[in-house]
Amino acid sequence: MARKKKTQRGRGQATVRKPAGLQQQAETPAKAVKEEDLLADDRQRQVQALLAQQPETAQERRRVGLALMRLKAYRHALPHLEAAAAEMPESVELLGSIAQAHLYGNDYPQALTLLERALDRAPERFDLLYLKATALLASRRVEDAIALFRRCSEVAPATAKSLKALSRYVPLSQAHWDLLETIAQNPEAETEERADALFALGGRRLGEGKLQEAFVYFHEGNRCYWPIAPTNALPWEKLLRHIVATYPAGLFQRFAEAQSDLMPEVFIVGPSRSGKSLVESLLAEHPEIDKGGERFDFMDQVREAAGAYETLNGFIEALTPEDMPELRHGYLGRIGHRGGMVTNTHPDAIFMLGILGLMFPKTPIIFCMRGLLDLGMAAYFTKYDTGNKHSYDLRTLGEYIATYEKAMQHWANVLPNPIVLVEYSDLVKDPDHVAGNIYHSLGLGEYRPDAQAREQASRLLGQLDPASSVEAPTQLHPRFDGLAEQLIGELTPMIEGYQAVAEAGSLEEVARQQRLVELYQALIDRQKEANAQGMIGVIRRLLELEPDQPELKALLGTYVSQTGKHHQGVALLTQACEKKGQDRNIQIQLIEALLRARRWQEAEARLQAFPEADPAGCQLRLQAFIERQHAELEHYRLAQPSLEALAEAKNRLKVLEQASASQSPVVASLAASLAALEGDSNAIAQHQQALALQAAQESDGTVDGRLQMQQARLRLQFAASLIQLGQVQEGLAMLREVSRIRPYSLETELAYRRFTTWLADSDDETHQRWAGLHGLLSRQWKSYSQDDLQFSFGDFNLPYQGYDRVALPGSRPTELRLDAYGLREHLAELKQKKDTISALDIGCNHGFLLLELADQLGHGMGFDISPTCIEVGNTVASHLGIDNVKLAAMTFEAFIAGQPQASDLVIACAVHRWIGLPMPEFGRHLHSLVSDGGLLLLESQGIRRTNMTEQDFDAKVKQIGAAGFEEVATGALCDDDINYREFRILKKR
Repeated sequence: MARKKKTQRGRGQATVRKPAGLQQQAETPAKAVKEEDLLADDRQRQVQALLAQQPETAQERRRVGLALMRLKAYRHALPHLEAAAAEMPESVELLGSIAQAHLYGNDYPQALTLLERALDRAPERFDLLYLKATALLASRRVEDAIALFRRCSEVAPATAKSLKALSRYVPLSQAHWDLLETIAQNPEAETEERADALFALGGRRLGEGKLQEAFVYFHEGNRCYWPIAPTNALPWEKLLRHIVATYPAGLFQRFAEAQSDLMPEVFIVGPSRSGKSLVESLLAEHPEIDKGGERFDFMDQVREAAGAYETLNGFIEALTPEDMPELRHGYLGRIGHRGGMVTNTHPDAIFMLGILGLMFPKTPIIFCMRGLLDLGMAAYFTKYDTGNKHSYDLRTLGEYIATYEKAMQHWANVLPNPIVLVEYSDLVKDPDHVAGNIYHSLGLGEYRPDAQAREQASRLLGQLDPASSVEAPTQLHPRFDGLAEQLIGELTPMIEGYQAVAEAGSLEEVARQQRLVELYQALIDRQKEANAQGMIGVIRRLLELEPDQPELKALLGTYVSQTGKHHQGVALLTQACEKKGQDRNIQIQLIEALLRARRWQEAEARLQAFPEADPAGCQLRLQAFIERQHAELEHYRLAQPSLEALAEAKNRLKVLEQASASQSPVVASLAASLAALEGDSNAIAQHQQALALQAAQESDGTVDGRLQMQQARLRLQFAASLIQLGQVQEGLAMLREVSRIRPYSLETELAYRRFTTWLADSDDETHQRWAGLHGLLSRQWKSYSQDDLQFSFGDFNLPYQGYDRVALPGSRPTELRLDAYGLREHLAELKQKKDTISALDIGCNHGFLLLELADQLGHGMGFDISPTCIEVGNTVASHLGIDNVKLAAMTFEAFIAGQPQASDLVIACAVHRWIGLPMPEFGRHLHSLVSDGGLLLLESQGIRRTNMTEQDFDAKVKQIGAAGFEEVATGALCDDDINYREFRILKKR
């Protein structure tokens, strides 16, 4: 679960309830898919726990490195192993493990170099010889590899595991086979050792063409190994329901505007033993494609990104097309993409393809298909290193294959990616023709086979059995195809399991209903938080499942309009009205959106449908009249409505007052605004009375987003009346209050626009200086393209960072943040030990945190990828006369390359989410950037929830802290009223 606040904030605008049918559905016994289960990954949890450790000795680093190797986290293991080897240079084991990490990282030359060094010290070690033979085979030096495998057989230890591994490549001696038979027949033997012996003996009988005898050995081996086999990393039964319900075609249509032409990978997808290895080897012959194997990178990236949210679905609901560039950038950084493509054959990638379709819709996907009997037999005849527990039980294996095929069918129907289907039988008959088709489909040009590699691979082919993967491009022996038909009786449980899933009723409707229940509950939760963006995400998901619901479309239009996207919001509401034109509530929502968009005439035309004496119509007409006058005031500094228009407005006010059972702050404010338009100075007292009525509604102390928005709107009207009455300075002060009430809102955007418009009308000296500054900032922002401004502005055309000192609103108020962090107090403590203090802000945005701390610093440095942000920050620094803070536009990589000096305070707020580095590596960089005894500020990523924050923030802090920090302070804030965030202050040891 995500980290939750102890107290929740109830906010919202419209009452949202589940439809009656769905309420009934929620009460049925059918168990909902738990997204926590879908995210569960023991491997990743173990990796994260190891990375959070702080090994200080060579032995501890060795232990952590070897543990990471066992989890196939080779990239993470290397730094630990290399650090341990530097202190233990004579360790052959460490040298071999480092070589293995390079081998599985596809750096074959480095792996071979290290293995040569290790074998110089221990020339008879079986594990090193076997690893070198594997590296030679991966380097396509098949002759050398087979020769070395033969050498391995001469020094192989008397264990079933080593003999089973060798039997795949070279003939074993009769003594070896006798030993394996003895182990297999010994019920007292260790379970896995006995299973290895049975699988090896089964492979021998299979190679001899004795299929029935082979099955007996394999069947007993599976029966023996099933109880202790590692569980699957992903719950594939639940994930099928998840992908069907979560990834409808409409989702990808909505993200079409964010498409990218990037193709960093080729995903080769299919169950184990479906031909993925051969297809990969065919692709790897292309000069621009590297062989990647079963890579975890993409799945780990998805889990880590989703880990910031309460659930996987919560992550997907929060995604917008605008998020895609950042996600893509983070992943490309993770894999070190420098052009070209790399293959990925991990079988569990099937369940992550939805995110792939959103991030990289042009990335090609190759689906590998194989007949049920041959595929099932090959899997059942294989003992895997890790996972794949489903393959050790025939019925479960059949269910898995059917589930996998259904998932492939769903993706083929909805994904925007180019998809190529490859049949295993075609690979058997003519791999060159299949390769040519794949190359043509992917735009790779003409396929040119490597004749030398093909000739060498043919030597290996004779050793392989149908259960083995072919790692080099070669024509498969025809005896491999259709062989399992001879075992149709023995494979009956698998066939029955397959049919049970394949012939079951469609999962789509069950999954859809289940997902609707979850989404309507999420909608209610977001409403309590007054989370407009969260509401938009959930409603869009609902509309993908229920596209013909005008009420949902109207609700979406309302919230979209409230985020400042008026044209889009009005369009959605208009569509809803066209479907359900007599719905009074939808009509009112449309008129309100038209007023927000300042489309007065359209709003007045829609109001003609309301009777003159209708209270709701009267309030909307009165609101339209006043807002139009305030818009004229904004543009022309004076509103002069006609006497006739004023009289008509006052008549509507009377209708409202008579209809109200009690005094309403909204009606009182409208009355005060009318009085001001008539030039009546009593309007000020009336506005104050409206604010008092509003405060009375909040007397219970509950923070409610709806009341906050109403507060802001009452003050907007009050400010306009003050300006109308000539009290400019007081009006400007009232507008600044609006910005403080709800900093990240449409009301603040309007307040800032009016503030900058009326600043020059004030004779206050500070206001005059601010007028010059804000005019310059406006011109700077206008000089940049919209793409350049993406890091400067949020949803409401407001700067990301606000700075009250210069009357600049923003979604994150600088002074409020510094108070929450307590940085001034921490700097004061540091200054007791040092004459001057230096600070660094990584990803500083406008650099306002440094500018506000400048009086305590000897020097400050901030950098950000956005030139716009930096230019604005430097302009504000110049305005304030600050010359000890330097702000620059650059990447983290460029900054590190400059070998900067360490700083006493390093600010890295939510940087970990876009830095593109593993947390331990990022931690090491941060450790080098902080001076001894200095401080590091880390902050969690906002997930657009006011009651919870980034789920795995603590784990990331621990991994960063493992570089050599200790925690000295912790806290939380919700400074933008949208995102609850937690922070940690660490001290360098």
